[in-house]
Amino acid sequence: TKLAAWELTHRQVMVLIEQFGNSAVNVIEENPYQLIGVLSNFGFKRVDQIAMRMGISKELPARIRAGIIWVLEQEAQSEGHTWIDYAEGIEKINLLLIMDCLDSIEKIDRELQWLIENDDIVLTGITPIMEDIMGENIKIGVQAKLALKSLYDQEQFIIQTLTDRSLQTERDFSAILPSASGLPA
Repeated sequence: TKLAAWELTHRQVMVLIEQFGNSAVNVIEENPYQLIGVLSNFGFKRVDQIAMRMGISKELPARIRAGIIWVLEQEAQSEGHTWIDYAEGIEKINLLLIMDCLDSIEKIDRELQWLIENDDIVLTGITPIMEDIMGENIKIGVQAKLALKSLYDQEQFIIQTLTDRSLQTERDFSAILPSASGLPA
């Protein structure tokens, strides 16, 4: 079968049939990047090799999106970062995808916007980059950060929990400290 031709084990083929049913071959031929996360040990690079052997275009939107997600996941897993600077992220994504076109950055940016709109990633920390040019404060760019939505949400939850606990601790201490020291409240 075609699934076996993609160097999949019998167990992996069974997982795919369980996941996608009888249309597994069609689903994978349409977008092999759906294998990521469905099969263990099938990350972006391995699936990308299969996709290239299948003749999938390097400019396929699903490939670009999978590459974006992979770079953000690698930042988190390998580097311990929950976010990446936008410009650095674009550079890493472009290096990973090696698209043979002059407008690769625009294509990456378009798919980043799609992922943002679909709540898969978050663009945050947008601040202008200003420079003093001949006595005038001129905006020369924007600094922003990219994060996986799931990590961003977890980080926001932690911040909120710590803030709530800090406020509660303040209230608890303010209620007991004056009486404990014998000073009037």
